[in-house]
Amino acid sequence: MEPATAGGDPPATKRLPWAQRRDQLLAAAERVIARDGPQVSMDAVAAEAGVSKPIVYRHFGDKNGLAHAVGERFAVALLTDWHATLAAHADPRERTYAAIEVILRRIDEAPQTYRFLTRGSAEGAPALGDALDAFLRMIGDDLADFMASVNQDKSSERRTLLLTWGHAMVGLVRSSADLWLDRRHVSLEELVAQLTDLLWRGFGDAGWLTGGPSGTPGGDARNA
Repeated sequence: MEPATAGGDPPATKRLPWAQRRDQLLAAAERVIARDGPQVSMDAVAAEAGVSKPIVYRHFGDKNGLAHAVGERFAVALLTDWHATLAAHADPRERTYAAIEVILRRIDEAPQTYRFLTRGSAEGAPALGDALDAFLRMIGDDLADFMASVNQDKSSERRTLLLTWGHAMVGLVRSSADLWLDRRHVSLEELVAQLTDLLWRGFGDAGWLTGGPSGTPGGDARNA
């Protein structure tokens, strides 16, 4: 969930250790992003934290540095949820559903932060923070590793194909999340079910479990 517009941070005028001050500034940045959206300015972050703008620049360098730091915090929280979800589901179809749900729910809980990281801002923040970009690649790799672990075909050719599929799944979910944030055309639960059905049936037709040419390995995701 995105932070509230008021927090319990220590007074900004108090001298703090570098790491603690950095965390305080990031918390202030997240509150401003949640309130004002992707067009957040360094001036607004400094005002929210109760410090001068040079202090913000001293910690992050520039707007790109701030975006990277915010992206890293967002990615760490998502990565924690992601690994816990994967560990809780062994069934391939249930894991597919849960993996999609944890990504979309995290985005839904912090939509303005996600927009800030993926769409940039008027002050020229990158279109996608480096930390978030690296995390999305990590998810693609994790999915490919999981599919390879349960696939009957252990050849290098099959593993290469599964790597493509893992990253394709991440791209599909992210693109769908962008559309959903703008239109809210279905509920979150329905979106998760739609994507799970599409991916599960598509992978089933491609024989991703067996390595064979066809065969659907599961039914409707809403029964997951």
